[in-house]
Amino acid sequence: MKKLMSLALAMALTGMALAGCGSKTTEPAVTGDGVETEAPKAQAEETKEEKAALDYPKNNVNVVVQYSAGGPTDLSVRSLLDTGAEQLPSGVTFAVSNVTGGSGLIGVNQFANSKNDGYTLGVINIDLAINYALGRTELNPADFEPLSMALADPYALLVGADVPYDDIKGFVEYAKANPGKVVVGDSGLGSAPYLAAVAIEKEFGLDVKHVSFDGTADIITAVANKTVDVMFIQPGSALSQIQAGNIKMLAVLSDDRMTTYPDVPTAKEAYPDLDFQIIGWVCLAAPKGTPAEIVDYLKEVLGGASVSEQYAETLNGLNMQAISTKPEELPEFIKAQVAFYQEMCKDIEVE
Repeated sequence: MKKLMSLALAMALTGMALAGCGSKTTEPAVTGDGVETEAPKAQAEETKEEKAALDYPKNNVNVVVQYSAGGPTDLSVRSLLDTGAEQLPSGVTFAVSNVTGGSGLIGVNQFANSKNDGYTLGVINIDLAINYALGRTELNPADFEPLSMALADPYALLVGADVPYDDIKGFVEYAKANPGKVVVGDSGLGSAPYLAAVAIEKEFGLDVKHVSFDGTADIITAVANKTVDVMFIQPGSALSQIQAGNIKMLAVLSDDRMTTYPDVPTAKEAYPDLDFQIIGWVCLAAPKGTPAEIVDYLKEVLGGASVSEQYAETLNGLNMQAISTKPEELPEFIKAQVAFYQEMCKDIEVE
């Protein structure tokens, strides 16, 4: 009887061992007590297995950027893509194409009309929302498939070093007391710097004079040289002039202070009832109709990269602040931005 029991036990153990050979293996892990336990494979490996089952991407993914290389949009997008590319299959990467012209609309149209198979992505941003609100394009940013935020720096009130005020309250009081005297530099009717200024004008009933320039760099030079008094731009572009003492930053137009300029107050701190923000947002997106499983994959790759510590360090090196908006929050954010600029632009007539 003992022999039969021993034989039965041996056969049972052999069966268990054979069954184990057909299952997923695990690496042994050692606890602090020196006891070996079974640990699952790294989650990154499991994710790669799931991605491989999708059979995408098999080739490089083209990303259309509608501005020249080296600008804030281009730099932030390329940096995010470099971070996300680490999760792509071996031999596959993201490839950027800079397609400029038409206030960014040429590149956006090319991307919007591309095949929605996940192999052509593009950028939707504050400029597209404004152009749509002004009737310059029928492309609504809310109609794309948002994947990940690449940049979300607020606009700020920056002034020449010699202006007679040192905070936003001082600016508002001075402008009210001197109607038509304050000169604001912008980059043209309907541009983001123009609308940021208009938002402040409407909020406080100000009367200021606008002077338009070809781009942000020209506005910064004009303020530093005292040709104009004030500008509303993303502050990272003016860092060298701020450090040189030629320009002062009085407030940022957001609910929270910038991580890159923690000592600069928000406009809301001075005026708690202020109910708007001017955010220079840049979002990677896929064309409408891109298969849901590909969209989900890209959200995982790029969305995860956007809120990673690695990308935060990269943005900090570019004098931009870390991203906090998650992919699942983007549709509502973009819809709200479109509605905001439609209201802002309803009385603006452009050719």
